[in-house]
Amino acid sequence: MIKAVLATDMKQHFGLMAAFQALLAELARHGPTLLLRSQELVLQMALKFADVGHVMAHWDVHRAWVARLEEEM
Repeated sequence: MIKAVLATDMKQHFGLMAAFQALLAELARHGPTLLLRSQELVLQMALKFADVGHVMAHWDVHRAWVARLEEEM
């Protein structure tokens, strides 16, 4: 769980994205059973997507989340 939370740090972005893209390429060749061996990466990406998903929301929802993030920082 700690690694999943740390994956939301943008310093990890490019490394995680590269690893996830490689996993997707492997899934295309070997099927979904590969996910069982990649649970940590899948969990990291799920939390990362949840963390930044507000950018795809309606503008008012996105602004509210950005305000909360700014307040937290």
